[in-house]
Amino acid sequence: MIYLNDTVAQGWLTALFLPGLPLLAAALGVGPIALSIGHTFGDDSYVPVYAAAGVVLSALVMTRMWLLIQRQRWLAVTDGLTGLRTRRYFEETLATAIARNARAREPFGVLLLDVDFFKKVNDTRGHGAGDRVLQELARRLLTVVRAGDVVARYGGEEFAVLLAHAGPAETRQVAERLRGTIAAEPIPTDDGPPLTITVSIGVAAGAVPGVPDNSAQLMLQADRCLYTAKEQGRDRVVAGPEFDRITA
Repeated sequence: MIYLNDTVAQGWLTALFLPGLPLLAAALGVGPIALSIGHTFGDDSYVPVYAAAGVVLSALVMTRMWLLIQRQRWLAVTDGLTGLRTRRYFEETLATAIARNARAREPFGVLLLDVDFFKKVNDTRGHGAGDRVLQELARRLLTVVRAGDVVARYGGEEFAVLLAHAGPAETRQVAERLRGTIAAEPIPTDDGPPLTITVSIGVAAGAVPGVPDNSAQLMLQADRCLYTAKEQGRDRVVAGPEFDRITA
């Protein structure tokens, strides 16, 4: 509640400010704003409402704008279905990691995962079951990786993982843990029996000799390994031949 007892201010406020106050409050999502004209606190003690209201509303506007900006930023980098990072965020983070590691030569790992026979899930159990599978896979992926790693929904039923400060041996170990964690327990659905899901994983190592030092080539390498994993029977981890040379 804001009070006013100034004749001139009352006139201007009534004509210009009060009609739009409820609409402004609703637009900002700040709830109802009440204002009383003609009330005094005591002997010649008045509140300059025209100044106070401006300060309050300015603060509300700035706060609301900041919240909206933060929400837009979050939506831009977050997949709506799984809550994981988006492909764009992953690619930008990977490019940054490559640039940083070009100087420090700190190794990192890249994993590209694809859900085996996912189309069959959608065709036989419906897209609702397919969405449930993707959400549960996202949850399981996050239980294996570390806090500083990046997990993204790369597209459709594909996921990408960036393992920071991980050498080739550790990268392969994490990939195997991810594969095993996903296959270990069937995924419950709202209709029908639980679904046993497996993934195929392609592995690439960054910032090591003989490995591409740009994001496009690195992801292409991981994608080729993923394709090989599919050809070899699925539910497996495959890394390129140079990976064996590095870890030998």
